[in-house]
Amino acid sequence: MAWPAISAFQIAKDLSNNVSLITSPPWYTGDFRQLTVSLSSQSNNATNIQSSNADGFSAPIPEASWVNVLPISVSSIFNLTTIPRWSRSSSPASSNGTIIFTGRT
Repeated sequence: MAWPAISAFQIAKDLSNNVSLITSPPWYTGDFRQLTVSLSSQSNNATNIQSSNADGFSAPIPEASWVNVLPISVSSIFNLTTIPRWSRSSSPASSNGTIIFTGRT
């Protein structure tokens, strides 16, 4: 049994910039057979889990290739049934919380 890989992204307010969305860095999830997303939020703003099946290794991932696969608005744990090649989160700048991706090979 392989240990799970974990990637956490802290959603924090950036008061120095007038940004509308905070997007996490992409995380390669293509080798996992199970992917779980956990949201611990202090606000009711929806967070989107996005996926892309672009190459991402030989060239940057095109912004147009990202698709919203799971909108989350409550603190909970969710399982993704289809594992994408790349995953990331996108939240309104007014959000405050933590998103944790956990993958199992």
